[in-house]
Amino acid sequence: MKSREYPLINLFIIACFSLLSSIAEGQTCKDSYNNALGYYQKGQFEYINDYLINCLNEFPGFKTDYLNNRNGKDLDLVFKVYKLIITSYKNIDRDNLASQKLHELVGYFHGNLNLTEEEVQKRLDNTSLDYIK
Repeated sequence: MKSREYPLINLFIIACFSLLSSIAEGQTCKDSYNNALGYYQKGQFEYINDYLINCLNEFPGFKTDYLNNRNGKDLDLVFKVYKLIITSYKNIDRDNLASQKLHELVGYFHGNLNLTEEEVQKRLDNTSLDYIK
């Protein structure tokens, strides 16, 4: 069977891949966080970073929006995502990766809100891991 003999099947397959791709891209950081939190609550800590990678990739590009809580971006979400990742790494005895993520978070605020590492740690400690509506 040659692919050019079945153009409708080819078109259908392409449409399915396009739909799946747009669904994946449309998932927001908030949705990713809520999904990852479900895995965290089930004790599946090793998958948390993978579920939140799109958030980690999004934060730098929208830094001004997150720092100023505008355009649907919320600074609390940044802390929730990092706390979930850091706590998950600690739960699987990956303290070096947890420490690396903490330093990454501190660096996120360097030169903007001028938060010290102690201030970031305090805010992180006071951040709750609960679902976002």
